Amino acid sequence: MAKPDQEMLLRLYDLVVREEHYFLDAYQVRVGYYTRLVLAIAGVTVVGLYLASYTAEWYHFAALCVGPVLIYALSATARDGCYRFYRRYLEAVTSRAKIEQELDLSTPRPEAEERDHTYWANEPYVPPRHVTARKRHRSSEEFIRSSMRRGFHRWNERLLRGFEVFSGVAFVGLLFLTVLRATESFSLVDPAQVEPPPVVAPVSAPETGEPIETVPVPDPITP
Repeated sequence: MAKPDQEMLLRLYDLVVREEHYFLDAYQVRVGYYTRLVLAIAGVTVVGLYLASYTAEWYHFAALCVGPVLIYALSATARDGCYRFYRRYLEAVTSRAKIEQELDLSTPRPEAEERDHTYWANEPYVPPRHVTARKRHRSSEEFIRSSMRRGFHRWNERLLRGFEVFSGVAFVGLLFLTVLRATESFSLVDPAQVEPPPVVAPVSAPETGEPIETVPVPDPITP
């Protein structure tokens, strides 16, 4: 395969840079979208729990269990999607690094020292910290794997995992309240269906000296 000329390398470089920006923007947009959606569902669930505490109906707590399930599903989907976008972003970074080497953008500029009023001539066009970070790894795949475990992607992944843990705890708590309220509801008996005991009133003893007798007196509410 013939080595691409400089014009083709510049076109590839422009394409890779735009691809890098696209995947990074898509990654950040999706993290923000799923985070806002999860927080909205969590807020609705908390408000619903507050309102259900006044009604004390078991099926209200059962309906709230949908919230944690949705939070877990969204968090798992977000983690998988964000992983793919961030990996594509890093792959674009490695492609750009290879093209920069072909264009001599990652090497010092000795010819700049010959010009007057030139500073940083011993540094490449690419920021030195990027060059140093790339040289630590033996391959681009090793660079990608290492970068996936560091930086803001690591904290975003922890955030989404935290949402999953929260959804599990919330689901167990709501399920416990559902069972508790259902047990209380089914164990209670309607007081209107319970026949009250008869009221016993004492009867005055006659002058004959016979013992006092008591007779049941019906409840005045009973027709």
